[in-house]
Amino acid sequence: MLFPRFTMRTILAVMTGCAVLFVVMGLGARGQTWAWGLVIGVVSLGTTALVHATWFGVVWYFSRLEDRRAAVKERS
Repeated sequence: MLFPRFTMRTILAVMTGCAVLFVVMGLGARGQTWAWGLVIGVVSLGTTALVHATWFGVVWYFSRLEDRRAAVKERS
């Protein structure tokens, strides 16, 4: 499937979450220390998730590569 199916509820929840995050970012830009901490925490979680997803993809790729080698050896 090229486009995943999202419900209107999911889209509205994501938009609301992004709006809250940007309001907090605006407060951080105005000098609120707690807002900077919260934004840094959210960005850290996102970065951690991306790093984990990247490593999962690398390990998954190499495991599939080993499966292909085993399949080629079985055919021979």
